[in-house]
Amino acid sequence: MEANSYNLAACHAALGQVEQSIQALQTGLEGGVWFTPGSFDPDLWEPIRTTEEFKSLLPIFEAKTAELQARTKLVVDIVLPKDYTPDLQYPLFLALHGGGENLEIFKPQWKSSRLENDFIAAYLQSSQVMGMSGFSWENLDQTQKDVIQAYEQIVAEYPVDRDQVIVGGFSDGG
Repeated sequence: MEANSYNLAACHAALGQVEQSIQALQTGLEGGVWFTPGSFDPDLWEPIRTTEEFKSLLPIFEAKTAELQARTKLVVDIVLPKDYTPDLQYPLFLALHGGGENLEIFKPQWKSSRLENDFIAAYLQSSQVMGMSGFSWENLDQTQKDVIQAYEQIVAEYPVDRDQVIVGGFSDGG
C-alpha cells in the first residue's frame, strides 16, 4: 500500500491533478501510510507543495518520521559460516543496503557459496529513517558511527580475521 499511495499521488501530481494527488496521500494516511517530507522534494511535487491541503499533511508526516526515528537503532544481522567453529578466524563481510531498503529486502539478494561457507557475514540496517520501512546511509557521520559500532560489536563477539574485512553495499550503501 505504501508504494501504491505514493505512486498514485505522484501520477496525479505529474498530470496536474492536485486534488486527486492530495486525496491519494490522505487515503494512504488513513490506511496508516505516510512518507518522509523529503519524499516530496523532486520537481514532480511542485504543483501540490504550495497547497494548504498539502501543507496540512506535512506536520503529520514530520511527526511520524520523528516518532519512528526516535525508536530506530542500527540493526546487525550476523550469519556465521555453515561449519563455523569458534577456534578459527574468519574473514568478515559487512553488507549495507541501498537507500530506502531494509534487511528484509536487502539480505536475500546477497547469497553466494563463499559467503555461506567462508565468511562471517554481517548485514547492517541503518539507523537513519528514510520512510515507513526504509532506511538510508545519507548522513555520513551517522553512517560512520553505525559501521564502526557494528564492526566493534562483531569483533568483540566473533573470531574475525581483522586483516580480511570487506565492506560492500548497493547504491546508497555502496
